[in-house]
Amino acid sequence: TAPPSSGSVYNLTSVEMSWDDALTYCRTQHKDLALIESAEENAAASDVAGNYAWIGLIRSTGKWSDNRAVTFTAWYHELSGRKTYHEPFCAAENVNNAWEVFSCQERRPFYCQALATKPLS
Repeated sequence: TAPPSSGSVYNLTSVEMSWDDALTYCRTQHKDLALIESAEENAAASDVAGNYAWIGLIRSTGKWSDNRAVTFTAWYHELSGRKTYHEPFCAAENVNNAWEVFSCQERRPFYCQALATKPLS
């Protein structure tokens, strides 16, 4: 678990699921698939050491799983961010903090995101 200063906590789930199943799991157990909106958050997510783990980005829509517009990207290949896809492709983060696209039906580990809780004083 790695908490960035944004107040979110990323948890890597090593059980492999499709992107849709991972989203359902995260929303049931935590908050959502990881919504990465800065280089700092991207580094924090990779600190929990996943390899090609799903994040909450659907490449074919260009939006996060909560329907927010994407304002930060970390594509491994420059073309990954510009290529047009005719079927749903989703983003996964590799061990080098870079994002790559895969069929959303592939089974992969995934990052869930939850809000950090403040300790009781």
